[in-house]
Amino acid sequence: MDHAEAELLVDLYADGELDAGLAGRFESHLAECEICAARWRRLNADRAVLALALARQPAPPDLRAKILNAIRDAARREDRRRVTPPWMRYGATIVATALLTGAAMLALTGHAGRRSVTDTVFNDHVRALATHRMIDVASSDQNAVNPWFGGRLSYTPLVDIREKGFPLLGGRVDYIDGQPVAVFVYARGPRLISLFLRPVRRDDRPAHVITRRGGFNIAWWSNGTFECWAVSDVSAGDLLQLRKSFLNGRGGSRL
Repeated sequence: MDHAEAELLVDLYADGELDAGLAGRFESHLAECEICAARWRRLNADRAVLALALARQPAPPDLRAKILNAIRDAARREDRRRVTPPWMRYGATIVATALLTGAAMLALTGHAGRRSVTDTVFNDHVRALATHRMIDVASSDQNAVNPWFGGRLSYTPLVDIREKGFPLLGGRVDYIDGQPVAVFVYARGPRLISLFLRPVRRDDRPAHVITRRGGFNIAWWSNGTFECWAVSDVSAGDLLQLRKSFLNGRGGSRL
């Protein structure tokens, strides 16, 4: 395992999210790389401090009530969705879990306006799952989805992902920092992936190339023209494979 790949996996290794083979390769690299070892030690120290802080801040009763209501609402929506396609029905329980995590994060930070872009795309993906608004334009044809964004955004993305294991379902417009951005939606088995694209900016980039929120993996990368965030509950390895296909294709080019 090279250093660039290992940097992507530090947080996921800490969360126990790597399979045995990938974890073994990471541990071998960790034994040889002082840079990654130092980051691993800092991460463990930060987690210990955070765990201590969280133990002293139980959720208030009103927040607990809101979370339970959100879970009940998700269950009722699941009952009403039994006639919808399987890919639309998937994820009621993970949405409820994500709502629980997201609400707890807001309670701890206290200021929604300080959320990073990583938190924004996580919340956008979860909200789209919960409201069944994953797709504004439904098509498996990349040549139909790419131009659909024309006139809806100040830029036109061009994505060309040819991996057979990531069929395109369509796209939607969502928002980062109050600005509309392109979102392409792919499937990985029954799971859905939101791929956000916006022109490269110098500020407000995620602190890590890949991270995890409420049961979802979030990968960030840039090809020099566009910043991309892929959000899903698929494995970190699947998101890295999607990233590789994006970078090997014409992904992110302007029309």
